[in-house]
Amino acid sequence: DVAFRNLLNSLSADQITPGTITGSTLQTAATGQRVVIGPGDQDGETAVLMYSGHPGELDPGELSAQVQTWNGQDFPSIFLGAPNTDMGAYAGFLHIRSGTSAGGAYWELNTGDGNGWQTPVAIFARAANGVELAQYTLDLPQPGIGSGYADHTITGDTFDWTNVHGKGFFHYSDAGTDYLKASGEVRGQYGTFNDEGTWTAATGFTSYWKQSTNVGYQTLRWSRGARRARLDGCAMVATSYTGAQQLLTLPDGFRPLKSHYFDVPLVTSGSPAQLGCRVESNGVVTVYSSAALTVDALYDFSKVEFPRN
Repeated sequence: DVAFRNLLNSLSADQITPGTITGSTLQTAATGQRVVIGPGDQDGETAVLMYSGHPGELDPGELSAQVQTWNGQDFPSIFLGAPNTDMGAYAGFLHIRSGTSAGGAYWELNTGDGNGWQTPVAIFARAANGVELAQYTLDLPQPGIGSGYADHTITGDTFDWTNVHGKGFFHYSDAGTDYLKASGEVRGQYGTFNDEGTWTAATGFTSYWKQSTNVGYQTLRWSRGARRARLDGCAMVATSYTGAQQLLTLPDGFRPLKSHYFDVPLVTSGSPAQLGCRVESNGVVTVYSSAALTVDALYDFSKVEFPRN
């Protein structure tokens, strides 16, 4: 008997008979820019590996399906990852997880912070009253910390449906700083780019100033929109002084990028006296006077408004 062995080094055909071809690896080229269908980097995983051909590429891009286990429940997931290079930045990926009875579906966009750290943005779909998925929460971790998530929750009754097709989120990283941009007009706690957002009564007065008790005028408050912050209303002198004394400190998120200087008028029926008011990037608001201030004198801070960027 003569044994024959056929070696197949290439495949050329005009027609493929229906059926299933089972094998280990299929790739479009031996080196360089290519697509490889074969084992992934997880045990038992098959993935589509996409090589960019970049000379500094350390790992290819990957499209894979796998099962994640969390709190004893299995969550089938899809991962789409960018190629990793030797340029020092973390390779971003998109993770889409199906929902189960143990938890809703979610997607995660992970871009890193430009210095090799993973900083994800995730949107979770959560059940409302256990009936339907009606609430979406955007989680943003504090960059470089990995904890302290800030939730921005959107539900059907709080979302601004105006021009709904133009809305979306875009997340990217640059030089160690994370950016989250909203396209279209997304209305949330801090309003759109042009409105004031939510007004909050001012707090944290020093011993030289106090909240106004004059019922005829607006008490001092602050607010912020997507790009600007402002003061509104009046404060009263609590302790007379000459020179410079601190009024209060604005909270994080309500502070300018650089210091600004304003004039603040005395509320009077005659010619109003003006005080100087400086708002610093650390939130400290200082009021200057060349003459001794009168206790309970009322000053209007409504012109104090500034960009946050």
